Amino acid sequence: MANYDNRKSYNNKPLKDGETMIPVFIPERSMIKNYNMDRKNLETWRIDGVNITVAFTPARIEQKETLMSVFWAEVREYVREQVQYFEHYSYEALTEWDSDDNDNSHHWDPASETDTEGSVLLRLAIDQLIEEVRAVDPVYGIVLDLIREGYERKEIVEMLDYEKSQSYRKIQEAQNKAKEIYNRW
Repeated sequence: MANYDNRKSYNNKPLKDGETMIPVFIPERSMIKNYNMDRKNLETWRIDGVNITVAFTPARIEQKETLMSVFWAEVREYVREQVQYFEHYSYEALTEWDSDDNDNSHHWDPASETDTEGSVLLRLAIDQLIEEVRAVDPVYGIVLDLIREGYERKEIVEMLDYEKSQSYRKIQEAQNKAKEIYNRW
């Protein structure tokens, strides 16, 4: 089993007698701020083409095997989800629907990028784009999240708490705002 005792903990706490350093998977950047993590003690590991953020924390030696099993299970699940997610991620799917769309077609086009690293970068860019749109109007962010998750336009209209025509308008406005922000990049 790997030894991480040469790493510093996320909060700079030293190891005590009977402790060992273990990795902790950080799936969301907000955790770094919320837990006041020292960024210089974090590492980025690349697993099956997916970058993950890893922190370290002291744990009792007798817990190491169990905690390492939990760590790797979380990482494997995350990587599996990310690889599947990237397979159908595209900017065009997020921002465009044909005007003759009859609400019965699936709106996700397969991403032309098959390279996992390129897919990861695309996902990060789309996530950032959605967050910038959400800052303008939270409803637009919700709409784009639903599109990203693969919901049909008809399903999104039913989920929004507006009249049908207003819901369609919100979808179009969200897509237009995403295009506008994207074009400013």
